[in-house]
Amino acid sequence: MKINLKHLLAGVVALTACAAPAWELTSGGIYYSRIDGADHEMAVVPAREWGESLYSGDVVVPETVYFEGENYRVTMVADSAFWQSAVTAVQLPNSITRIGRAALAQCDQLTSVTLPLGLTRLSNNMLAGSAITALAVPEGVQVVGRDALRDCAQLHSLYLPASLKLIGEGALRDCFNLFEIFCGATTPPAVGGELFNSLSGIDLIVADDRATGAYSDDPWWGNTQTFSLWTGDDIWLPDNIECEAVDDNWQRIIVHDCLAYKLYGEDGNLLAYSAAPNFLLAYGDHPMTFTLVACNGLAESDDTRAIDMEPPVAVTAIDEVPVASEHPSITVLDGVIHISGDNHGTWTTVYDCYGQLYYQRPSVDGVISTLPTGKVYIVIVGDYVQKVRL
Repeated sequence: MKINLKHLLAGVVALTACAAPAWELTSGGIYYSRIDGADHEMAVVPAREWGESLYSGDVVVPETVYFEGENYRVTMVADSAFWQSAVTAVQLPNSITRIGRAALAQCDQLTSVTLPLGLTRLSNNMLAGSAITALAVPEGVQVVGRDALRDCAQLHSLYLPASLKLIGEGALRDCFNLFEIFCGATTPPAVGGELFNSLSGIDLIVADDRATGAYSDDPWWGNTQTFSLWTGDDIWLPDNIECEAVDDNWQRIIVHDCLAYKLYGEDGNLLAYSAAPNFLLAYGDHPMTFTLVACNGLAESDDTRAIDMEPPVAVTAIDEVPVASEHPSITVLDGVIHISGDNHGTWTTVYDCYGQLYYQRPSVDGVISTLPTGKVYIVIVGDYVQKVRL
């Protein structure tokens, strides 16, 4: 009897998803469970009802979540977490160090992913069957697991790091639209099985002439029917980079027609490495400037762009703010939060009881009327904290 490997893998993933533990916390449309044996760490876990995943749309996973009065760091995406879901984009924080098997597999609407910088491995079947068009694999990843990108029929550009040592069997099988691979590894990564047999006409871009010689001598990477070897490439940022406010919490950076890019913070630290066409940045409580740099996994461009972000409502300068002798009074009436007392210009922040940020701006008129009702919120006015129910 002939066994269909694809159907067999799908069955294994389905069993894994069914066996996954129920979530303990839901916040911002994301489902979490505490990690056994870890100190205050959470994993993003599968969430299904009647066999259907509850995940959909664009997902931005935070670095921390609030649960039962304490903060937890999000450090893992569990096996099959987003499997067969309707997610369209997934942006993972740098606190995550492990992404489980088939975590993003069979997501036929998933077109872009930003991976965490601390990752060391792409797990087996991690993105198999997704609709991603380009993927930037961060430095530090040493292994691309078995079938990790299998059946990614829309994938055309792949950026592999200098740290890469092994690409597992079937990892690129049936990626028929793959036409360019940028590989920073000077020594050709080992490959599992007949990795490139179904592929042809791929531009392989490596770091320098020495790397070109090493790849051309390799029995797999040097196959001229599969690859055309090139050294370096032009790197640029498009002129039509756009920034738009999503809501009071997020700004979207839209990067058209770029290779890949890195995003640096005000302190010069690398925040993200991505080939996703959209990237979401959270507003802070003060103006911030980020730097966008074009790259291709081999080198960075001198072409950079400053991304300026102003808070949704600027802090109003006040010559003299009276010091209240008592804390402000926070009350709820007809679904509206009222804050009385001397709080004008004081930063007011509202979270739900799971740590999801809903509101952050200076107090102007002491009224907050934009929050969804039927929820419990933590209201912070200056250094005063109060829990309310709308």
